[in-house]
Amino acid sequence: MNYNNFIFILLICFLFPIQGKSLTVNECTGKDKESWMKTIRAQGGAWKFFLGKGENEIKDIAFLKAEGLAIDRLKKECILPHRNVRFVERCYEKKLFGDYVAYARASVKHSECDQTRAAKGSRGRKIASLELLSVHDKYINLLNEEKCRDREDKEQCLKEIELSWYRKLTNKKNSVLGYGQGEDLDEAIDNALLEISKVVGNKVDKHETSILKKTEVAETWYIALSYKNISFVEKFVSLVKKISCSKQKQNLFLSKSPLIVELNDRLKCKHDYKLRRRNLGWYLVLKNKELFLPQYEFNKLFIGKVNKAVSISTSKSKLEEGDSFNIKVKSKGGGFVSLFNIYETGEVFYIYKNRKVSSGKEIRYPEGKSNKDLVAGLLIPGEPTQDMYLVLQTKEKVGLDRFDQAGSEVNKSERNKKFDEFIKLLGKKDFASTIIKIDPN
Repeated sequence: MNYNNFIFILLICFLFPIQGKSLTVNECTGKDKESWMKTIRAQGGAWKFFLGKGENEIKDIAFLKAEGLAIDRLKKECILPHRNVRFVERCYEKKLFGDYVAYARASVKHSECDQTRAAKGSRGRKIASLELLSVHDKYINLLNEEKCRDREDKEQCLKEIELSWYRKLTNKKNSVLGYGQGEDLDEAIDNALLEISKVVGNKVDKHETSILKKTEVAETWYIALSYKNISFVEKFVSLVKKISCSKQKQNLFLSKSPLIVELNDRLKCKHDYKLRRRNLGWYLVLKNKELFLPQYEFNKLFIGKVNKAVSISTSKSKLEEGDSFNIKVKSKGGGFVSLFNIYETGEVFYIYKNRKVSSGKEIRYPEGKSNKDLVAGLLIPGEPTQDMYLVLQTKEKVGLDRFDQAGSEVNKSERNKKFDEFIKLLGKKDFASTIIKIDPN
């Protein structure tokens, strides 16, 4: 063994110590050679077996290679090593002049392989063996170090190997891949989302994607995201199609929205859908199933509704940034009226609340001596938006303290995203609504 190789092996032992339960390892016998050491992939009864073989001057490194290769072969079939995977069969041979040749066979039940293959996200991480995943990472790092050991441009060599997957992953049916890089992971994700959005023609949120692969190389993050490029309705129908249809009363507001009308038609059932706000996003929920609502689908929950008891109108329905407009509310039954402004982000504000009004009375807003009109604005500079104005009429005053007044200092914050609470409040009460669309000028 030359000096450079000796230093390299010492370094590998220090950086990649062998983990796992202490096992007595014997030299391979004639019986071993006649049976399990000959077949790369085998099965018997309820078990699958994956063989690994490794060679090195140090026995522990030889076994790291053997176990790493066995795990690598298992991952190709089971995606992840189940936490119950075991290396029961391990042995070694000593060559006449030098190296050890190690053999290790991973054993996993068919059912456990099926579990890891089907598991997604956090579920997969819970049932996988983190210890064996760590062994596999060390095996890959060791192979990479060996490939680049004698190269003058070793750092560039390692970088090329670590990024060999970048822009070379296989695209699944109806999916769009997006690649991104950045100084931090968030920047890399944003760049990958931008790439996907350009392809599909809509702004894609990270909640709609899954991470295929990510790595940090030389203080730069690289990532690949996958986006299933089918409509929200198709995704939701696939998610809930096994839920039986029962006689349920839909929320009156949601039942009139274009999105829920389309779902009712596709599923041939009027399910009791809910909205949920979590992780800074909106989700459509049916029982224990939920799906993230991208902005362009959330917009389909807004409605323009006519009501016999109360009406609302705006001087213009389509505006450009900076245009002036006003709102008129007219009661046909009298009572208490409250006027709300709902942003396309799901933020809800009241303009005025529980105002006493007599039958036939019309209220113009803005009002007062100045009688100045409202001015249309955008939520994000340069991007079109839509607002919904809704008037609620009740016989008695209704509690609205949970909502902030438009123009207050707490505007445009997460605490105001209460659209889910708001549509529950409406219930069967009399309300009318109108939508205005605002384009950049």
